[in-house]
Amino acid sequence: MRRILGFAFMSILFSATVMAAQNSQTFYLVTAVRAGNVQLTRGIYEVTWSAPSKSRVTLTFKTEDEKTFKIL
Repeated sequence: MRRILGFAFMSILFSATVMAAQNSQTFYLVTAVRAGNVQLTRGIYEVTWSAPSKSRVTLTFKTEDEKTFKIL
């Protein structure tokens, strides 16, 4: 599971140069994964990120049914 989550985050980070002007991306999660204490099920997610400091990033996942999960 961690490998899949790591792959998902790495693919987001690798495409960061394309999305440099944006702070959100929509993607399809093929399998369920756990991110921190949150279990993300398979489906379409919109992830937004913010950098409150240079060494930390806050990720916010929004599901198709408008549920929101934050990962610090």
